[in-house]
Amino acid sequence: MKESTVQQVKESLVCELAQSNTTKVGAGVSGGPDSMVLLSVLIEVCQKTGTELYVLTIDHNMRSGTVSAEDSDFVLDYCKKASEKYNLPIRAEKKTIPAGQIKKIADERKKGSEEAARAARYSLFEEFAEKNKLSCFFLAHNQNDNLETLIQRFLQGSPVTASLGISERRGVFLRPLINVSKEQILQYAEKELIPYRIDSTNLSCDYFRNRIRNKLFPVLDEFFPGWKTGVLSGAAKNSEYAELMEKLMQDCSWQHGNGIFFIDETVFDSCEQAVRISLLYRVLQECGCRDRIRYEALRNTVLCGKDFVSSEIQIVRRNNRICVIKNDTERETPDGFFYLVLQNKDVRFNDFLLRFSDKPQDGFFGPFTLPLVVRNSQSADKIKCADGKYKLISRIYSDWKVPLEKRKRIPVVEVSGIIVLIAGSCLGCKNWFVADSEFQKNAEMTYIKFESLSAAQEDT
Repeated sequence: MKESTVQQVKESLVCELAQSNTTKVGAGVSGGPDSMVLLSVLIEVCQKTGTELYVLTIDHNMRSGTVSAEDSDFVLDYCKKASEKYNLPIRAEKKTIPAGQIKKIADERKKGSEEAARAARYSLFEEFAEKNKLSCFFLAHNQNDNLETLIQRFLQGSPVTASLGISERRGVFLRPLINVSKEQILQYAEKELIPYRIDSTNLSCDYFRNRIRNKLFPVLDEFFPGWKTGVLSGAAKNSEYAELMEKLMQDCSWQHGNGIFFIDETVFDSCEQAVRISLLYRVLQECGCRDRIRYEALRNTVLCGKDFVSSEIQIVRRNNRICVIKNDTERETPDGFFYLVLQNKDVRFNDFLLRFSDKPQDGFFGPFTLPLVVRNSQSADKIKCADGKYKLISRIYSDWKVPLEKRKRIPVVEVSGIIVLIAGSCLGCKNWFVADSEFQKNAEMTYIKFESLSAAQEDT
């Protein structure tokens, strides 16, 4: 990828904003040299194009003392002075993350503090952009940041589709400096007398990225001149492979509902091995899996058809489907219950017993294909009526005159994200069953019946 200069970026942004219908843009500014150069460029661009500028600066509250707060206050002060100097409305805002919040996020995500801070930061960026209805939000990642990411992912053994570096555009986020080197940015800051702050933690080798930047890069620069061009060129080639992989995966989309993702086993197994592994990586990302799943584990799942179970996720084959299930999908909830049923074996829940049969019997509903979700209804839940329309389950309960205290105890059954049964008879209420002909005909069928535990105990 050809290296750009800050001046070229500025000229390109002026043309792009002038030709678009964009009336306001945003930027995330930390106070460091990269983001301050970006802010300076955007101020000039917005002044020329008549575009409103919104700035968000974040105090991560991770450093001791008041240093972090001083960085964000520095940004606010710069924006105020620039607004007065250039007669340009700059709406700058500061967000302070509560002390200890980053550590809490890191523990929850089972990641380091760097990753946790990034997650918190992007969440605030997205919230800020949505609140102010910004069509684009600029970030100051540069070519060196991209190289760090590429090296980091290579050392972590990331798949090719995840080894493309930092994208110039993703959703609302734009990174105009991504092809500008750190050296160019520092030279521009010095030439234009742009002030900035230095984050002392960038010098610490406690963080993975810092070790790459401070220890590995100097060695590569000394012994392998031209390595940056090679790495960036390799990433560009990988992007072509990733585009092909995306096309191959288009016809193999995952279906999902309530944390359960599944795909037809025949469709999955008909794909090439690389596509199947990429499909698994994709669904792990979609379902929010935080565990770092080893490539060998996914490869064994694909080649040998073995179930995979970790502390957070399960990948299992059930009734002609590949199912990916988060381990919290069988749980008690503050306002009810939620269970995932994978096998047709009788199982006891709170107030009832769920029985299975492989053929129609009196009192049994079906046929269904597993997995099933058994849960209590929520306020927005609807179920299909005989005329093909849908009706709120809460209204059905009202029509049936079901007491409020009993409504959260009535189980409903969900298949492939669609509610097909209100099993009220186990608690002395009515049933509502939707006979659905769309279930997979090549899958093993099962019939189910709910009984109250007291009735089940009498039978025994």
